[in-house]
Amino acid sequence: MKSSSLYVVSLAVTILLPACATTVDVLRLDREPRPQRSPATIEVLAAEPTRPYVAIALVSVSAEGRDEDGLRRSLIRTAARLGADAVILDAHSLSRHEKELVLSAKVVAYRDSTALGRASR
Repeated sequence: MKSSSLYVVSLAVTILLPACATTVDVLRLDREPRPQRSPATIEVLAAEPTRPYVAIALVSVSAEGRDEDGLRRSLIRTAARLGADAVILDAHSLSRHEKELVLSAKVVAYRDSTALGRASR
């Protein structure tokens, strides 16, 4: 009985995991190394910032069976790993391709942020 229960659980995990897999595509626009940041420090903007910035990457996060909040968290974690200050979302950032939900954003670093200042935030 135990072995059949274990088989059913492992089969269910094998079937369900691919449906929840998240794909992250990163197009690096700037190769300057930046220290990783805490995701809590990443700003989510609905318009271009007024502060001078450099676009460091374009990031798309997609998944079947995930909601917008889950995709946004994945996007922010990716931006934090890239050393970004903010992500810019617009009216075209969220789309659906077949069964997948896709969230895309421009990832930016402020020009007036120093490496020391970003690392200590």
